[in-house]
Amino acid sequence: MKTKDLIEKIRSEVPDCVYDGSTEDVEIKKALYVYIELAKNKSFDERYYLGNGQLAKRIVKQAYEDSKSENFERTLKKKKLICVSMANTYSRILNILGIDCQPYRLGNSDHLYNIITLRNGKRFYADVQLDLYRIQTGRKINHFYSLEDEDALPEDRLVEMLKQLGYTKDKESYNDRENKILALRSKVEGSSPDDALKIILGADELFTGLKNLETSEAYSYYYSLRKDILDKKTFKKTYQFSCAKLDEKGEPKDFTFCIYPDTYDYRTVTPYLYSKKQGRMLPCNLETLDRLQSEGLKLGRLGIETRVGRLRKYMKQAVKESKRKKEKER
Repeated sequence: MKTKDLIEKIRSEVPDCVYDGSTEDVEIKKALYVYIELAKNKSFDERYYLGNGQLAKRIVKQAYEDSKSENFERTLKKKKLICVSMANTYSRILNILGIDCQPYRLGNSDHLYNIITLRNGKRFYADVQLDLYRIQTGRKINHFYSLEDEDALPEDRLVEMLKQLGYTKDKESYNDRENKILALRSKVEGSSPDDALKIILGADELFTGLKNLETSEAYSYYYSLRKDILDKKTFKKTYQFSCAKLDEKGEPKDFTFCIYPDTYDYRTVTPYLYSKKQGRMLPCNLETLDRLQSEGLKLGRLGIETRVGRLRKYMKQAVKESKRKKEKER
């Protein structure tokens, strides 16, 4: 899609209600509309997030190349981006629509976010990448807010704007998934790590309506569920890490991820693997996981993480015990 076509598409699809209200209201709603649409239609490149360091460096370099004005249309065609190209794309679209938006680097890191400056001088922080999984899973938007005045965009005003844009029906539905997450806290309280995971991963209300999530957004969503529901002690006893098959060059591809509870007893450890096809974490016994590893599934980003090594130890114990039982039965 060419730039002019994209802008015309955005302008033609922006709800009429966006243009209701003060100049400030119109600018914020325009910025929110593009923010949401960009988040709905793009995904964070899991090769950067879940791959190795050398691959990540190449992706960052390519993202800066793609972000040049002459390559903007090439970026628009890509489904998967990283923060660099995401922030530059958001900035370029808003500038074309007449809203001052600039990308900024976070300290010495590679991460880029945006600062929006309205005509009246008010400034807003926006980070599309960090809200990707939240918007795609229907959670509250956390990374679009006023930099100078907390009252500039209170939740009631934000929810009303999001309602006009069709993101939510009302304040209750906007908070719906958050309330369901909070409700699970009491259900898992006092549970062992393995029982807590069974409750969370079996909670259909947390996954209803989630379709076609790319691996990065699914990874972030499941991580946030563990972080938001589990107490600190139990959270530290549940581990999450990336998995991937390696191509002929030894580089990771076909990403997924694993979550498992550390019960310190291989007989009660149940690992879960993410199935993109089903959009859920599926239980996978230790012997099966060991077989998948022998067939080329790399566990962990580096493969040497402590949490990965510990699971491998449990896998070996399970395989050894299985062989022992088979020999005993002969």
